[in-house]
Amino acid sequence: MDFVGFAGGSAVMQLSPAGTASLDNLLNTSFETLVQGLRYIDENGEKPDGELGSHFTPLVLNGLATLCGGIGGKGLTRIEFTTDDVTHFVLTKQTQVSLRQIQKQSVETQTTIVGRLHMGDFEPLSLKCRIDTSVGSVWCDFDIDLKNDVFDQLDQLVMATGSAELQSDGTVRVLHLVELTPIETSRTSSLEELAAEQGVRSLQDVGELRGAPVDDFEVFLDALRVARGDE
Repeated sequence: MDFVGFAGGSAVMQLSPAGTASLDNLLNTSFETLVQGLRYIDENGEKPDGELGSHFTPLVLNGLATLCGGIGGKGLTRIEFTTDDVTHFVLTKQTQVSLRQIQKQSVETQTTIVGRLHMGDFEPLSLKCRIDTSVGSVWCDFDIDLKNDVFDQLDQLVMATGSAELQSDGTVRVLHLVELTPIETSRTSSLEELAAEQGVRSLQDVGELRGAPVDDFEVFLDALRVARGDE
């Protein structure tokens, strides 16, 4: 699609098919499939079963969930796709919820990981972050309702829970984040604080390392020579 115009107020983005005749039929068929699938999701909510169609792969579902990522909070409330007076479909908070539930049913496991939260992307239509665990980095996406939690816990150790899309080797490809909890860590004390706690001070004179004189040192040396077999 080509971006051909934009209007103020409730933002209106005007699109038109790209000028490639060979793709017109494919574009129309794809859009009709998209409309039918979203209508089915709107009518059936979290129970897509097989009737949703094979075209709605995890990758497509993830793209639609990302498109809905900015809906919620105090900002975007809905996204409408219309042609003249015809409304093809409307994306709402409920659509977002349904898509996330369908994603959970299409992935293999509900997963919890522990790691340090890094690299937050807070652009409404991307909303991603990275969690570095002991076995590698995991990319996470999240809805706008979790934006403040992610922002507040950057660079902290966290426990993240969500539905995971897994690689063929069982590692997490992406985690669809639904809950984020900070983990308390012990505070690291400075050398000065540790010294004060243990009642020690820095060395002022190397002579302090000698310690007190040893009584009967010669007797000790004689015993050592005997033990070594020296005459």
